[in-house]
Amino acid sequence: MNHHRKQIRAALFGATGYSGFELMQLIDKHPGIEITHATSRQAAGLTLNEVYPTLSRRRLCAPDAVPLDQIELAFLCLPHGGGPGCSMEEAARLRAAGVAVVDLSGDYRLRDLGEYLRWYGSEHRYPELAAAAVYGLSEWRREAVAEAKMVANPGCYPTCTALSLWPLCGENLLRSAPLVINAMSGVSGAGRSAKVANLFAEVNESAKAYNPGQKHRHLPEIRQTLHAMAGGSLPGEVVFTPHLIPVNRGILTTTYAGLKQGVTLQQCRTLYREWYADAAFVHVLDEGEQVCLRHAVGTNQVVISLHQADEHGVMVCAAMDNLIKGAAGQALQNANLMFGFEETEGLL
Repeated sequence: MNHHRKQIRAALFGATGYSGFELMQLIDKHPGIEITHATSRQAAGLTLNEVYPTLSRRRLCAPDAVPLDQIELAFLCLPHGGGPGCSMEEAARLRAAGVAVVDLSGDYRLRDLGEYLRWYGSEHRYPELAAAAVYGLSEWRREAVAEAKMVANPGCYPTCTALSLWPLCGENLLRSAPLVINAMSGVSGAGRSAKVANLFAEVNESAKAYNPGQKHRHLPEIRQTLHAMAGGSLPGEVVFTPHLIPVNRGILTTTYAGLKQGVTLQQCRTLYREWYADAAFVHVLDEGEQVCLRHAVGTNQVVISLHQADEHGVMVCAAMDNLIKGAAGQALQNANLMFGFEETEGLL
């Protein structure tokens, strides 16, 4: 990192949700980025430590109170959709003022705005900005992110799934067969707003598939990313089933990937090691090791293990923290790339 450059002045919109809380904690330790304004519609006027006792006494303000001429960067931890206070609107307002944006919502991830309407239920009002946004899967789009002023931070499931399959897609090793992705997430993945289904007594000592049967709004994002990684066309359909498990945080994905004739498990493991040799936040386990949530929770890592499934394919298992690599950590990783810091600054 260049220690002579001035601090980047940043605002965090939506500081009291889980992702906002995580981002505040990370950036408080970052030597080159300072959060000068933190916003909350509900808690404006309170101090952060009145909402989260471990955070600073910085006073929360309303979104409209942020002086846009005094910040260079904004992190958006806001709801998606077309209403007031959502990411779609705030991103447009910030970019019009020349502020660089990292948006943690789904509003700018999908290239096809017809798909956006179908999965998110509202018309996209800023097609030009959507077209200009860079999809911020840091390892995959590093160069594009470094040039970007508007980054769409990926969803948690798509991050874990795409990084666990990128080498197979990129080397065109998949045969014509469905990619079957079973994924599990902790309860924080549903956000901080109150929902009966996420109460302790509902979730504890239980587990369930939710939005099964191709209904989860991360599915089009997963498809879009894997198709692009495979050079524009995947040889098979994507079957994605998320599950809710009784832990606070973490994502574990288990994917069956059919391989072309003659491709061995050992070749795959060697390929993954080469593919991620320069990736500080992707770790490939050795033969005989099995990834678990504990390997990744509390870090910005995606940890991957590869296993023989049958004579035609492999099982790719991956774990990560949905609030760090799946949200706040990757947002900071992208901001580091955008402003010329070391990619790992504030994250290791």
